[in-house]
Amino acid sequence: MTTVTLTSFQHFIFYVFLFFLNCCRCLHVTIAVSGWLNDQIGESGFWIPWKNLRISDEQYCLMYESQYLMELGRSIDYLLSFAVSLAAQEALKMTVLSGNLGP
Repeated sequence: MTTVTLTSFQHFIFYVFLFFLNCCRCLHVTIAVSGWLNDQIGESGFWIPWKNLRISDEQYCLMYESQYLMELGRSIDYLLSFAVSLAAQEALKMTVLSGNLGP
């Protein structure tokens, strides 16, 4: 694990999650970057989505700003749940249950 401290980042780590010692004709280094994290997986969400990505001998994931990525994940979950509930309400308005929902 390599930790790098930069002025604009609070948390920035290259984490080795897969390392093979094969000589193959493929990419030598792969760096996986996750866009957001969710509460169920936590900080292992940096490397779990990429664990089956076997395209190179050395694979790293970039771990950075975990608290902000968790907040972003919560916001995305909230927006998706709101969109699904709104879509369900609109679908129910088109069925026989529309009389039970009010105006």
